[in-house]
Amino acid sequence: MDCTGAGTTDLGADWRLVDGVATAWFDAPSLIEGAALAGRIAKLPTETVIDVRATGARVRLDSAEHAEAVSTAARDLGLAANPAVLQQLSVVFESADPPAVGRFWQRVLDYAPGQDGGLVDPLRRDPTAAARDLGAIPDPGLPRFAQLLLDAVDVGAVRAFWSAALGHTHDRRAGVTDIHDPRRLNPVLVFQQLDASETQRRRQRNRIHVELAVPSDIARERLATAVAAGGRLLDESADRWRIADPEGNEIVIAFG
Repeated sequence: MDCTGAGTTDLGADWRLVDGVATAWFDAPSLIEGAALAGRIAKLPTETVIDVRATGARVRLDSAEHAEAVSTAARDLGLAANPAVLQQLSVVFESADPPAVGRFWQRVLDYAPGQDGGLVDPLRRDPTAAARDLGAIPDPGLPRFAQLLLDAVDVGAVRAFWSAALGHTHDRRAGVTDIHDPRRLNPVLVFQQLDASETQRRRQRNRIHVELAVPSDIARERLATAVAAGGRLLDESADRWRIADPEGNEIVIAFG
């Protein structure tokens, strides 16, 4: 399967299609430089999602025609693009009654229906973007922290797989099993010890799976990394691979 080359056509070297959206990441030394880029982009006549982080900014455009203007603004500020780190993480619920399950999670998370039939945070709190110098006003009633928890009999093996597959970093605090996105764009994953004798609990697992959208030119490398970390390729189609971790939890790598 050839998955290289696609996703860069007509977008320029800084950009890739991630989950069908023109996306770029620009490294920045601090929030100040990232906020400066956000200020420049805000003046463009386009709908743009800008996620500012301590190490850079992710930009997602509704129209690729403004990609070069964004790249020019970044270069003017001395910021370099790093397309190799681009990805979009989603959680998919497997259910016999998707509308009922969707209504529950919509109420619990205070999310809104998305165009693809899923749920999205209308306030984009995960990830969140902050730029006080651009006039952002804090609202203490809105903050939240979302993380995903996975049960595992062999926490070390499962944690190693997900760290490799997602490109996440181990939390260095003693006594915790968290892994996090080094750019702080995706939810934290936490691994909980599961007793192997808890057969009923184990049967209830794997009713959700993670979908990871990546640029097509790095998809095969990400697949190889996941398999090398203990993953097992379950099936594949024209634009996605389904992989199981060492205990059967599933991730879908999508590209194109």
